Amino acid sequence: MTLPESFRPLFRNYIFDSLDPDRCAEMIICTVLSRGNWEQVEWLFDHFGTAKVREVFLRDYYGLQNLPEPTRNLWQLLFVENPPPPDPDPLARWRCRRKVPATLASLTV
Repeated sequence: MTLPESFRPLFRNYIFDSLDPDRCAEMIICTVLSRGNWEQVEWLFDHFGTAKVREVFLRDYYGLQNLPEPTRNLWQLLFVENPPPPDPDPLARWRCRRKVPATLASLTV
């Protein structure tokens, strides 16, 4: 299975003809959710299904948060049942979101 030709502009940094939707599913889903148009998003849900798209989105939402904030805000309306309340600190959006594993944090040099 190959991606539709309309996806080519979304993947300029890749060799488009070598992208396999099954092997690169997570990258394709995140890219289309953040930069795709309506037809591309429809293809995404038709091809991967709602459960897979939701799984990939939630992994990013509760994990490293690589998706842009406006994209997360849009798709959380569909996929997140109880979103956390916004942080009242205006500088919170600039904090590091990546967590250091406890084993590495306790190491002293």
